[in-house]
Amino acid sequence: MRNPQEKNWWEFRFRSKQPERRAYHSTFEHQKKMYIFGGKDLGVGHLDTLWSIDLSEIGECRADEEIQIDAEWNPIATKGNHKPEPISHHTSVVHLDTMYLFGGSHIDQENLKMYTLDLNNLMWKVVKPKAKDGDESNLPVTRDEHSCVLHHDSMVIFGGFIFGERTNDIFKYHFESNTWEKMVSESQKCPIPRVGHSAVVFYDEAEGDKMFIFGGKDDENNKLCDLWSFNFKTKEWEEV
Repeated sequence: MRNPQEKNWWEFRFRSKQPERRAYHSTFEHQKKMYIFGGKDLGVGHLDTLWSIDLSEIGECRADEEIQIDAEWNPIATKGNHKPEPISHHTSVVHLDTMYLFGGSHIDQENLKMYTLDLNNLMWKVVKPKAKDGDESNLPVTRDEHSCVLHHDSMVIFGGFIFGERTNDIFKYHFESNTWEKMVSESQKCPIPRVGHSAVVFYDEAEGDKMFIFGGKDDENNKLCDLWSFNFKTKEWEEV
């Protein structure tokens, strides 16, 4: 946690049980609780556990305090016959009271399904999206190490590995209609294919909402430090 006033970072130390160590998991927030799902540990392998912590129980921190807090991590038991296999390198976003999971891999196989988790009854389901206008080119191929952001009533994925090959395409999933749409750029220049980057949405009614992407790794596995924006209104990329 970072205190914006004192500009310091603190590591919290929990007295209670904690999640297994992991990387390449997904994180999402719902009703002031932070959740983590899946991931991978070199010693254990892929994971399929879900944990949550109530962020409202974590108060403000002072530099002269020992950071021992009473908030507890809780393992969450889910329901249904469609729980994902142990998985990593996926993404998760929350729309209304439902978490949507896309992409990732488990052991040596790509995850070919899209899942939802109802955060009220904790029931897993498999989603079978449709292509916009019945055009199969609007359906994305599964991928991992991509980015995923929320934009109004949709989620947007960019980049990632597609069966070992890096990509730089963009797809938008519309929650209400359960359809995917390929976002075709109007720009001559665009980011090179990449994986392991980060993305965020900036809302701007005047000039158009934008998705910013930063960094990642290119085809030679070199780390990137470029910053690009994609305007959802004009469908144009711009290097910042």
